Amino acid sequence: MTNEELKKIREEKKHGKGEFAKLLGVTPMVYGRYESGTLKIPENIEAAVKEMIAKASDKVVATEIEVKKKTRSTARKAKEAVKAVASEKKTAILIQSQLGGTITPEEVLKRIPEGCDQVYIKPEENKAYWVKGDESGAVELW
Repeated sequence: MTNEELKKIREEKKHGKGEFAKLLGVTPMVYGRYESGTLKIPENIEAAVKEMIAKASDKVVATEIEVKKKTRSTARKAKEAVKAVASEKKTAILIQSQLGGTITPEEVLKRIPEGCDQVYIKPEENKAYWVKGDESGAVELW
């Protein structure tokens, strides 16, 4: 693996040099020397980078399959919820995930402890954060 290839991989993964160095278990200074070509990239670092790439691609495929499954079932649930709300002449609120799923505020409230003071919904993180007195926590939405 060349220093240019290493840099390209890091940039494709959208990691900073310090963050990538930490993932590989080296100091930022040593990593910078690998990337600049001042130090030869050892076999163990090259193997770690290749393993990281393999795991990431496996994870992407598994995630895509899971998203397709969830999207089909959540789309059906969303349509059913909209029909039910429309039949009662109420306003429907659906929270949309970047992964394609939807959830109603009522479904979110069922997943958090009763009597919360505050609830923060972050679809991009797939989480709802809650605060109840001195306690707080998070639950997954999809």
